[in-house]
Amino acid sequence: MKIALVNAFSVNMLNGDNQAVDFAPISGMEAREMLENGFLSFIGHESTATLLSHRLGIDVDYNRQSYRFMPRDQVILAQYTGPRLPDFAVELPEGAHLNFWLIQIMRRVAMFRDGNKQFSVHQYR
Repeated sequence: MKIALVNAFSVNMLNGDNQAVDFAPISGMEAREMLENGFLSFIGHESTATLLSHRLGIDVDYNRQSYRFMPRDQVILAQYTGPRLPDFAVELPEGAHLNFWLIQIMRRVAMFRDGNKQFSVHQYR
């Protein structure tokens, strides 16, 4: 299992069929605790990597490579919302927000219908 840090999510990150995605909000402190023992950075903007390094207190590398989920991976999404970050910003601009999400992939194990409704049963990979 590896932990990856990303600043965006795309369906292209999925690796296979019959998958569902679970997004759970986490705090910055929880993100830091999960990342402090090692992670792969897929932060595609240098200014975002600089901001995250300062906010989390750990080195976050700038890396424009694409990420693909592998079984049992955990991904932390650092979601920045706000105006364009100035180069090498270490503080959030006024009105900006930084939210963290734990993303895990689930595999569909069953599907059934009840009248017009369709249900799926998933389990974490």
